Amino acid sequence: MAPFDKDVLPRNAIAEKILDGVEDLPAIPPTMGHILQTSKNPDASAEDLAGVISLDPAVTAAVLRVANSPFYGQIGRISDLGRAIVTIGFSEISNLVLSIGVFDLAKKMGGGSLDPMKFWEHSLACAILSQQMARDNGQVSGGEAFMGGLLHDIGKLVFHRSDPARYGRVLGEARKAVRFSRDLEREHYEINHAILGETFARRWNLPEVVRFAVVYHHTPTTAESVDVRRATLVRIVHLSDLFVRGMCLGNSGDILVEDFSLRMLALMRLSSAQIDRAIAETREQLRRLKETLGMRVKPAPKNDARPLVVVTAEDYNTVNMPFLTLSSDVRFEVILALSWGQVVEQVEAVSKAEAPRRVAVVVESRRKASESLFLSTALASERLARIPIVFVGLKGSAIENPRQCLVVDKPYNGDRLIEGVHELVV
Repeated sequence: MAPFDKDVLPRNAIAEKILDGVEDLPAIPPTMGHILQTSKNPDASAEDLAGVISLDPAVTAAVLRVANSPFYGQIGRISDLGRAIVTIGFSEISNLVLSIGVFDLAKKMGGGSLDPMKFWEHSLACAILSQQMARDNGQVSGGEAFMGGLLHDIGKLVFHRSDPARYGRVLGEARKAVRFSRDLEREHYEINHAILGETFARRWNLPEVVRFAVVYHHTPTTAESVDVRRATLVRIVHLSDLFVRGMCLGNSGDILVEDFSLRMLALMRLSSAQIDRAIAETREQLRRLKETLGMRVKPAPKNDARPLVVVTAEDYNTVNMPFLTLSSDVRFEVILALSWGQVVEQVEAVSKAEAPRRVAVVVESRRKASESLFLSTALASERLARIPIVFVGLKGSAIENPRQCLVVDKPYNGDRLIEGVHELVV
């Protein structure tokens, strides 16, 4: 991209041409536009917000459903929109309305190779996690973080709307070649969804700081050199995108789970406990919202006889991506072991239990299989002789495989990792 002017993102001629060629390109949903304007007004009241929301019956119904959900524990049914807004909170109402607007947009512009429901789920999960991380970081507005996370992949919807068959081939080629959609987009269109998304967001007159997060969410290091003040928001959206893909929450067209930058995470100055809490709250908020809006939610397990998956990391433990991935499947009980000794303890505890169950050990590493001390230790261990081992690490070397061992190359397909582990333990 061209360098920035002092305050304004540069226009991209290719992105403008693509947008000009899209028939019936959706304008910003009226309710969303009014919400954005109202949220900028420090003097706006709940009554002002109610007046905006009441113009859209579908959004009004959704707000009332949320306000009457068990989470808020209200005595008696809430039927007044103003009271519902007070119950839920001004900022949360804004986020809810924006989320519904993006869901409607995904239904209009998605389809086929870009599933609208999965796209929305991924986007909303990124928005929630971005807001949680912004809260703990303390340097970024939670509202801006939510909006940046919600809209970071909006360019994919535009690509799909411009030519569904062509973009479907791009996504299909990316899956087949185990590559990222952003790289294939550049080969086919000369730009990627981040640039196209920023241009689309400009036409919606969205805040520049949000557009900054959209255009740089795959290149946070570049963002630092352009505007260091806004780089924190970019890092938040970038990491949220990676973590949500690792959690297998929705799908915006990319199925690969990639390693995060240790430096990028260190710059966020968040503790392991804060990140764990943000991830847990993201899962819970997403589940609760989907349930309230009448969407399908995976049922909780009915018993504790599920296979146990013990995940450990050879090099770094702050965020273990395979742990996030496997924890998304209710068929497993997944435990994170912070040392090799803990791995052995967990396996032996299961073997001594009155009702033994199947166990698998997953080793995450930033090394090749042939260079992994943890993997060689696991394969040589008599205590783990009958335990399936899964190694998730760098591509590039084969190992002697004297017994049941699955080697998964990074970046990995989350669904395939889940099914591979499931086959080993079931």
